[in-house]
Amino acid sequence: MHRDGGGPLWHSHVFQSSVAFAFITVIDVPDLVPQFLNVPYSVTVNEHTTVGQTVFQVQAIDPDTGVNDKIRFKIQNSNVPDLFEIDEESGNILVKTIFDREDLLYMNAVVKLQVLASETKPNVYGTISNTTTDVQINIGDINDNKPRFYNCQPECNFKEEVRHFRGITNEQSSVGVPVGDLNIIARDLDEGVNSRFELHLQGPDKDAFSVSPPWAISSSPVQIFIRNPSDVDYEKKKTMIVEIVAIDTSKTADCCSTAVVTIQIKDINDNNPAFKNETYYLEVDEHSRTGKVVATITAIDPDTEDVGKITYRLLPESILKYFDVNPKSGRIKVKNNRLLDREVRAVYSATLQAIDSAENMGTTVLEITLNDINDKIPTMARDSYIGFVKEESNAELQLQIQAFDGDEPGTDNSEIKYKIEKSHFSGNFSINARTGLLKNKGPLDRESIEATANGVIQLNVTASDMGHPSLSSWVTVTINVEDMNDNTPTFKSPSYEFYVSESEKGIFVGSVFAHDMDQTEMNNRISFRIADGSFGNFLIIAYSKGKDQGYMGNITVDPDIALDYEQHRMSYNLKIEATDLGQKSDVVLVTVNVMDVNDECPTFPHVMIMNVKENTTGLGEVGHIVGVDVDTNHSLIYKLLTSSCRCSGIMGPCEEEWFKLETTGAVVVNEKFVIDYEMCDQVQMEVQAVDVFTEKGENHSIPEKLTIYIDDINDNIPRFIISETLFVVVTEGTEKGTEVARVAANDLDSGKNMKIKFEVLAVEIIYADNRRESMGKIFYAETTTRTNDYLGTIR
Repeated sequence: MHRDGGGPLWHSHVFQSSVAFAFITVIDVPDLVPQFLNVPYSVTVNEHTTVGQTVFQVQAIDPDTGVNDKIRFKIQNSNVPDLFEIDEESGNILVKTIFDREDLLYMNAVVKLQVLASETKPNVYGTISNTTTDVQINIGDINDNKPRFYNCQPECNFKEEVRHFRGITNEQSSVGVPVGDLNIIARDLDEGVNSRFELHLQGPDKDAFSVSPPWAISSSPVQIFIRNPSDVDYEKKKTMIVEIVAIDTSKTADCCSTAVVTIQIKDINDNNPAFKNETYYLEVDEHSRTGKVVATITAIDPDTEDVGKITYRLLPESILKYFDVNPKSGRIKVKNNRLLDREVRAVYSATLQAIDSAENMGTTVLEITLNDINDKIPTMARDSYIGFVKEESNAELQLQIQAFDGDEPGTDNSEIKYKIEKSHFSGNFSINARTGLLKNKGPLDRESIEATANGVIQLNVTASDMGHPSLSSWVTVTINVEDMNDNTPTFKSPSYEFYVSESEKGIFVGSVFAHDMDQTEMNNRISFRIADGSFGNFLIIAYSKGKDQGYMGNITVDPDIALDYEQHRMSYNLKIEATDLGQKSDVVLVTVNVMDVNDECPTFPHVMIMNVKENTTGLGEVGHIVGVDVDTNHSLIYKLLTSSCRCSGIMGPCEEEWFKLETTGAVVVNEKFVIDYEMCDQVQMEVQAVDVFTEKGENHSIPEKLTIYIDDINDNIPRFIISETLFVVVTEGTEKGTEVARVAANDLDSGKNMKIKFEVLAVEIIYADNRRESMGKIFYAETTTRTNDYLGTIR
């Protein structure tokens, strides 16, 4: 509708408008997923349906009605693959593989398919729209199975059909008594009425038994019962056979299964077991292994029921610690090999019982004798043996070793032989193999024994019996070899060299080491002394026991004396003597080198003088001072402490520092100032040398004076001394040589540089009109020296 802005019309304010109609057509686009029709889907398909047969059809449409895209179908997933397939165009589900319902019982005979419906063209989002739905196919049963027999002992195994069973029953059992040991199940795998079957007996002994139940559906236990007790007689038949027939009455072909049942008839027990002998005499080695069979003794029972079912037992209870019997086989076995010790008990008596299944009993006597074995180890009479002998002595050691064996006397098991086990010193001794008497073969050297052994030789003596296998034990025999003083002290080194620092009173120099092979302190104790040498009573020696069983002599400087390297005693040669208490001795040469220590102060020459000309500038170094340090290892630097100047004959502080002192000792000119002799003629610098390597004591010299004399140079011109008498009047006719005037002059320089000579250079006549005329040399000057200046007399 359109409307204007309004205006007057016939005296009214009116709005004018008009109306138009528009038609909008909405065009459908593919934006919806396919939809399945008539869901959910469920169908029943019988087993063994032929391949390719259509069993169901799924339908789906494109909800985009204006597009109506074509739908394609696909089985996307299945709990049982490859049983069915789908036509992608029509949605028909077809049988792909022949299947058996009974093979699918583990999943309740239900197949679940997940069907995917997809459009063929992309949707507005550029993808292929699709959706899924589930199709449940229930597998229908057909009567394709016959009943079969299975054994359910201990559990039912329906995968394996059983055609033969075995049962057992007593003879003369009553009517209705079930045959034992049967666990039969009859089962038809079909479903419902297809699984109904009937049971009956056939076979040679079918009239003596009956079967239950007569019919069943799907599955049922099957039991055989006594029907005619008189036919079940052990004396007539020990084994009877029947056949159980299961029939599927709704089938004509392949309808039946047969199971053969063999029934063993048990005899009734009415006899006692009996042994062949009233007494059995048995033998077994002592300590035979646990479980070893001593003998197998069985009883005989004419009752067939007891064949293999007789139980054996040993009496009294106390015998069971040693022996036991297998209750089924009658094997007599060793129960505990440790307890069967012939040396404790040699013979055992027991009663063997045989008991049948009816508790009937028979007995016999067992007499078991233990045979001796070599099980006793020879025992030493003592835990250890100790003997004493002096070294290097011809005295004979005799030590009796003795052992006992508990095995049967007079046999190899108890016969003992002795021997010394091989060791470092075993060759020095012998032992009688039968009596055990131990002797030394000759003199012994204590020092050949390890020092840590302290003169002790340890032997191991073994006592072995002659049994098989031989048993043995050993004992330690300790031989103490008494020490004698038969060795001389020996220094460990042929010579010694030590280094010691100077200036240390009582300082340790070094140690010499000596060892005496004797092994007791009485014989190996060593003392030391300085026997000879150029030691000047500066060195002393003391001794102490070392860590390695030797002794050491500790050389030190006398506590009241300090060695001085600078006194040119740089080494000492000593002879050190080591002596034991038996006055046996050894001598060694010792060199003691004195090492220089930086302990001396640097010094200067007593007079240090330099000369420097005045007006010197830009020269740099004008001189060098050098200190002296007698230490071999030193490094000197130099310091300026103070400086003073002599000016006008008076020594005092310098107004200008004309010189500087470098740490190297160089004296350099200070470029900031000019040296002027006329100002000061001498500079004195108080300097000091410092040794930066000083180890001990003061590191600097005492202050010394460096005198620098300023040499004068002729750098000043003579100057006249102003005087009012310089205007003179000379009359004509004055005689030659007459003094007409005097002048005075001086020069600030010194020495020859201050000497002045007067000379008349020119004479002019000045007229009244200021005209000048040279008159030649009509005057001459004479020079006279005065105290501080020079006088020139003009003549």
